[in-house]
Order: sequence, then C-alpha cells, then structure tokens
Amino acid sequence: MHAMEDTGAWTPNQRAAREKIVTAAADLIAEQGLSACTIRAVADRSGLTKSTVHYYFDDANELVDLSAAEIFGRMGDFAQASVLAASDPSDGLEFLVRLFLGRVKMPPDVKFRESMLWPAYTAHAWKRDRKASILEGLEALRCVFQLALERAGIDADEAVERANSVHSYLVGAMVRNMIEPLERNEVARAVTALTGVPVDVTRC
Repeated sequence: MHAMEDTGAWTPNQRAAREKIVTAAADLIAEQGLSACTIRAVADRSGLTKSTVHYYFDDANELVDLSAAEIFGRMGDFAQASVLAASDPSDGLEFLVRLFLGRVKMPPDVKFRESMLWPAYTAHAWKRDRKASILEGLEALRCVFQLALERAGIDADEAVERANSVHSYLVGAMVRNMIEPLERNEVARAVTALTGVPVDVTRC
C-alpha cells in the first residue's frame, strides 16, 4: 500500500485527485471488466498523467480493490434506495432477488457490462489474500437484505441471521443462474424458507 494510504494525510486537492482516479477506474471496470483497469487506461480516462496516477497508487491492483468497492457501494446505495421506496414491505425483498438474478434494469452509474464481475473480482482479490476487500463487497448488499427484512416485520436480531442466510444463498444462485437459468418457483421457495417472508414467484 502507498505510504500515505491514510486519506487524512492528503490535502483536499489531493483527495479530490484520488477520488477522480478511483471514479475513472470504476467506470472502466463497469464498462469493460477488470482487465481494463490499467494505469495507462485510468490515466487516459481521468485526464491525468501516468506518473500522477502512480504517485497516488502503487499499482493497478490497488486501484482494482478501491474501484470494486466503489462499484459495489454504488449498487448497495441503489438497492437501499429501491428497498426504501418499495410500496409494500415484501416488494423490497423481491426486488433484491431480481437484482441478484440480473432481472433489474440498472441505472447508468450502477450498471456493469461484465455479468461475472463479482465472481471475477472475488477470484482476483483472493489470489492476493485480500479477504477484507471481498467481505466489504459482500457487506454492501448483505446489510440491505437486513433492511428489507426489518421493513417486512422481522425482528432486528432475527433479521441479521436471516439476511446472512438469504444473501449467501443468492450469491450462489447468482453464479448458478449465469450458467443455467434457475426456475422462479425454486428461487421463491428457497427465499421464503430462508427469510420467513412470503415471496411472489411472479416477482422473482
């Protein structure tokens, strides 16, 4: 990591430059996949020089980690806003199911081209022993499941356990669905059993 990784050590202008670089890298990854995140490409996208990017970041891997966090954070914010806007408590949970199975139209600032981005990033980070980065990405959406369950009337403590269970199930279902589409009734039964909230099969 960079010797001045603590963002509190940067001036406001330096923090703005770092954020500009991370945003450019996140946009590249969202549009073209992890392999697009090279120092040269990020420099071109951000309008800065390669030496400037190198000054703030040790290598492309550091940028990939921060950019992935940015992307999954955007998705978490989008998911939370959608759950809070749901007119019926169960609508929020059903929305999250559709989101994981790729059945939600994503806004431009959240959408990413590579459907296997999460598994690809997990493999990329795991090889470098960046388990904390993987867990951070998972948490960005796990906490939204907890919110959806609490809004559906599940006790807060119980919602934590059920959110963990349904989130873990849907992470696996997401990968499986990319290989072979899952039956909607199968998903609805599993989510209903794991959460205790009836899920409409037509809304999965």
